[in-house]
Amino acid sequence: MWLAPAVAIAAFPDPTSWIVVNANGVPLSDPTGDANPTQLDIVGDTTYPSFYVYADENTSTGGFYFRVRLNTDPWKGAGMDQMGWAVMFDTDNDASDFELLLLTDGATGAQLNPDRVSLHSCSPSCTISQNAPNELQSQNSSPGGSVESLSSSASGSNFDGDDDFFASVRVPWSWFTDIGFNFNTILRISVCTNANSSAGCQKDYINFNGTPSSLAEMMSDLQTLGGLGVLTATPGAVTVSEGNNTTINLTLSRPAPIGGVTFNVSSAAPSKVTIPATVFFAAGSTSASMLVTGVEDFDSVNETNISVTLTDPTANFTTASVLVNVTDNDAPFLILLPEVVTVSEGGSPTAIQVFLSEPAPIGGTSVTLSSDDPSAITVPASVTIAAAATSATFYLYPQEDVDDVDEVVTVTASSAYFGSDNVVVNVNDNDALEPTLIQIGPIGSIPEGQETFSFYLAATHPTQMSLNVDIDCDGSGTVDLLNQVLAVTADTFNCTIMGGRDQGSYPVTGVIRDSGGAITTFTSSLTVLNLAPSVLSVSATPIDAGFNSFDVI
Repeated sequence: MWLAPAVAIAAFPDPTSWIVVNANGVPLSDPTGDANPTQLDIVGDTTYPSFYVYADENTSTGGFYFRVRLNTDPWKGAGMDQMGWAVMFDTDNDASDFELLLLTDGATGAQLNPDRVSLHSCSPSCTISQNAPNELQSQNSSPGGSVESLSSSASGSNFDGDDDFFASVRVPWSWFTDIGFNFNTILRISVCTNANSSAGCQKDYINFNGTPSSLAEMMSDLQTLGGLGVLTATPGAVTVSEGNNTTINLTLSRPAPIGGVTFNVSSAAPSKVTIPATVFFAAGSTSASMLVTGVEDFDSVNETNISVTLTDPTANFTTASVLVNVTDNDAPFLILLPEVVTVSEGGSPTAIQVFLSEPAPIGGTSVTLSSDDPSAITVPASVTIAAAATSATFYLYPQEDVDDVDEVVTVTASSAYFGSDNVVVNVNDNDALEPTLIQIGPIGSIPEGQETFSFYLAATHPTQMSLNVDIDCDGSGTVDLLNQVLAVTADTFNCTIMGGRDQGSYPVTGVIRDSGGAITTFTSSLTVLNLAPSVLSVSATPIDAGFNSFDVI
């Protein structure tokens, strides 16, 4: 047996700090006159409850306190009268027995014997009238001194016409922390009186007139060692499919107080499990419910052990938690990001990420890559996502070409298990944009000796409304028309060949030029036709002068 040393202790709680102990949602009470002597007669009703507790968690000066309302003042001389009070703790959720017993021993202060308190354990459990089991802790009380374990005070009630009194008891908080208890340890509790402090219950049994047939008839509702009410969530673990919900039933071990009580609700993964922000218990109620919903997402992973927690901001009830498992309803898939990219022809490689909807299996996952236009964009044959990873990166490689056309390429990633996805690649051309010849001619033919002819050109350009043209009209290598304006629509050009040309075919060439110097050449031909032979007509007439004259036609 260990005898606790004397230490400075906290004062007994003020009257407003004591917490009423309830059974079946109402304060524990007891009829008057069912035990003698009257110092052992527990009294009380719902207005003046019989039994209270209080806890101070300070490990050095704090303690566990209880008080019981008695018919007569238990104080005698310098200490408690020679009798005892016992508090039973049910810690295994079986209200028919108990596992801890806190005994008080009033030793008749007039005899100068110290009062004593002690904590005992039951192995495996104790019944109502069982004598004090194995002692764990004990302490003598020094009234008004450094160790004051017991006190008496008027209770403010008078059930049989005279004042009733409280017997108040304190034991060090360390007695409970030493055996693994804390403020929030959930248990049931009850109190009785006895004439012999070495015994269990012998005299008055709270909440009962006479001897109860079962300890459960005098046990409290569930509460914590610190006296808090208990919030219970049922079931404590649920499984719900994405997009569906399920109901959690909530129960208070004691009725909600006046004004009700609102519990704050939080989800450890709000992107996976949604819940109401609060749950309200109306005054006097002990039950409520809430819905938990599995969130639709785009991965194919089951989410497990997501904690949903309910907390009383007034700290009158315990916190409760529910573990939620969310069953995924998506098929495995992969996506490429970004979905659309723009690159320059022949430019730097561009990174593309592959994301899987669930971690790659043992050995990793190989994803096949392809480009529908390798002349513009090339990609590796595949990319591997390592085991347990969900992403990898590969690169697009823009290629050079000789045209001046912007291109759109589709790159595809595919996997037998994860399916496929595409990324659209816009390839901006880096070549000069050249004029485009639409039509030339007709030039046709001219007769020998004719010096002029006409023809028309039609050309276009992506960015310019007009162009310039240089024309060599006969293939001589000399530009006959220099820097002529060519509108987008067809323009007619007049060529002059000084002196004409003999019969034959002559090239007509030119250069169409934009303002940036980009050119498009063209070639056509001019046909020069041969003239018909001249006709000579001669008429002869005698002339007196001795010669003949003729006309040449």
